[in-house]
Amino acid sequence: MRMEKRKKKTLRPTDADEIRFNYEGMEVRMISCANTIGLGDIFSDAEKLFLKLEINGAVKLYRYYYKQTTGGHSNGMGGYTPGVTYTADNFIFQKGKGELMMPRSLRWRKDMLEYFDDCPGLREQIEAKEFRKGDIEAIAMYYNQHCAK
Repeated sequence: MRMEKRKKKTLRPTDADEIRFNYEGMEVRMISCANTIGLGDIFSDAEKLFLKLEINGAVKLYRYYYKQTTGGHSNGMGGYTPGVTYTADNFIFQKGKGELMMPRSLRWRKDMLEYFDDCPGLREQIEAKEFRKGDIEAIAMYYNQHCAK
């Protein structure tokens, strides 16, 4: 039997609502979301993007993966060291089917207090620094357990 070469096809966020696959024994869900916060590079005007669903509930927590490149530099002896490209990620929240919200690094607490203004208990814990930047998953779980209507 003769095997034919398969054509490689790129699946874009505008082509599918969701992609599911197993990776190292875990199901991964990549959800196609409206790009309401202008993510992507400066040459892209993507209206949708794939986000990895981390927590599902009244508030969803997604992870956004993107490529980051460090600048190259001259070594002073006529040589040049090129930059390094690596994968980085950010967390993004979404209440229901509303717009996406990615807390800014330098205004993290203020962004979180504004976004979760409908949940006084969570706001108190953020203000008291009981929840910090590293507690993103716990914040989403708290909201879904105590504040979801």
